[in-house]
Amino acid sequence: MISDILSDTEHDIEKYQRDFPKCYHTFREEIENVKSVMRALRIRLDTPPTLTREENDPKTKAEFDR
Repeated sequence: MISDILSDTEHDIEKYQRDFPKCYHTFREEIENVKSVMRALRIRLDTPPTLTREENDPKTKAEFDR
């Protein structure tokens, strides 16, 4: 599943940041932004459709009714 890959990748990035704190320090903000987006996507992928806002949104409801 994509959420598993995102989770594994986030953990690998964090381990690398701990093990090699001086590497990529100039990109820290961008890396944190990427991790945040990956985390948000993983949560959305792991949330049952009945709990997502999209299912209850009339603009996208037709997609869920298919």
